[in-house]
Amino acid sequence: MEASEYPEVITGEGYAIGHLDALGDGPGFRKVRKGLDVRAFGVNAIVMPPGIESAFHFHDTQEELYFVHRGTIEMELRDGSTHRLKEGSFARVDAPTLQGA
Repeated sequence: MEASEYPEVITGEGYAIGHLDALGDGPGFRKVRKGLDVRAFGVNAIVMPPGIESAFHFHDTQEELYFVHRGTIEMELRDGSTHRLKEGSFARVDAPTLQGA
């Protein structure tokens, strides 16, 4: 699918950010991989209590996909942009892209 099919997805150098609702509707599968142009990555779930910060990091070869199930996070990326992700938001980050939350 073309990017125009996901007009609410934000893209930049090495990342794409979109809300669950922007990637489909109703019950069933949401096209997260296609909507965020994910090519290859591992997926982990991390529970972070309010007020806890992660260190900046990157991976040599692995993309990461972040999904905010509950609460909000603020993500800072290598290009200097900061994005506040609310419940239901996704962020895909390329392997060499420095990131912190």
